[in-house]
Amino acid sequence: MDRFLSRNPFNPHLHPPSGTMQLIEAHRNATVRELNTDLTQVMNQLEAEKKRRDQLNQMTRVSQAQCWWEAPVDEMQMPQLDQLKSSLVDLKMNMTKQADRVLIQNTLNPNSQFFVGSSSQQPVMPPHNLPHPNAWNHPGHGRFF
Repeated sequence: MDRFLSRNPFNPHLHPPSGTMQLIEAHRNATVRELNTDLTQVMNQLEAEKKRRDQLNQMTRVSQAQCWWEAPVDEMQMPQLDQLKSSLVDLKMNMTKQADRVLIQNTLNPNSQFFVGSSSQQPVMPPHNLPHPNAWNHPGHGRFF
């Protein structure tokens, strides 16, 4: 207690350690070792999570490059927006044709049941059939400048 009141650090040469002081010092050292072990584990977990974040970010970038139409509209360039619009117009046209086919089939044969895709002779193009942005302005990939 004198050591704390006088603000003098404990000097083992001036005051030989007693059994109680040795026990306190051993307990303090054990606590420090345990805290260092915990800190090391947390730091390792943090590094693993940072690596996982980087991998997920990379996967997102690759996915957005391959599936550019899934990117937010405000991040698209004008050629991408034009291609997306054209594809959506085509999809709407295909859906209208399919609805007309169903209507005609149900009109001609009102007792028949219609199952999605069973009467279609032309498949509706899913969005994943959109060309890659590098294919823009190439023949056969829709309307471009």
